[in-house]
Amino acid sequence: MNRLTDLTALQSLQALNSGECSSLDITNDMLKRIEEKEPSVQAFLTRTPDLALRQAKAADEKRSQLKKTGSSIPRLLGLPKFGQGHAAADAMTNRVLRSVCDAYDAYRNRFGRRIKPMIMTFMMAPVAGQALGATPDGRRAGTPITQGLTPQSVAMTQGLTTAIGSANSLDLNRFAGGTSSMWDLDPDYATPPTLKAILQAFLATGGQMYQGNTTDVATLVKARKDPAQYPQLMVRIGGFSGLFVACDPAVQDEIISRRRHGVAEPQG
Repeated sequence: MNRLTDLTALQSLQALNSGECSSLDITNDMLKRIEEKEPSVQAFLTRTPDLALRQAKAADEKRSQLKKTGSSIPRLLGLPKFGQGHAAADAMTNRVLRSVCDAYDAYRNRFGRRIKPMIMTFMMAPVAGQALGATPDGRRAGTPITQGLTPQSVAMTQGLTTAIGSANSLDLNRFAGGTSSMWDLDPDYATPPTLKAILQAFLATGGQMYQGNTTDVATLVKARKDPAQYPQLMVRIGGFSGLFVACDPAVQDEIISRRRHGVAEPQG
């Protein structure tokens, strides 16, 4: 095999899939190359080799677990994503946000007035998701998008407060109508003191519209199968609340599939 730093991204992926090398092998080779070239190139302000090695090791462990279960392995397994507290990923999301808002700012309606966007998904998460292909944050093609500016469920791997920090780091003041986000909690985690701390952190970091559910998934699944037994079960859908059993099945599935934050995950 050629030196790993000479491989393209696709060739590296093929080498990983075939077992010719590991993420740790590729990372070590990249770090050696940086050591060789950095004195003359000076491309980095800060180097974090220990972090890179930890992330490579974690990627190898995740890849091994997925292989054992027969699950497919995401191609972008190791890339940082919006919602993980990664400054560059959050900045990329913010750049997209600003680009959208700039387009609206440049437009004038027939009255000569500006149009200002607001971010509310309502019940359109599954509808929009059906029309959208797979996205780099780990969301699969055809699956629901998230509510408002909430990070994708699969990207929120560093805990609730970290995900909230990512969402609230964006330029939320660009939206005249406000922005919403959805933070569903495991019922065992949603105690009054915990909710108080979460809401304080949400508001302190600039959050605008906090939404969420605390109904456990098992109850929602039972209600979908036997709606007559749960006629009064209320849920937060997105911008409004409603009876779960009256929701379209696709909306029910979207609510059930949302990430439930709890004590078992990292807490930022």
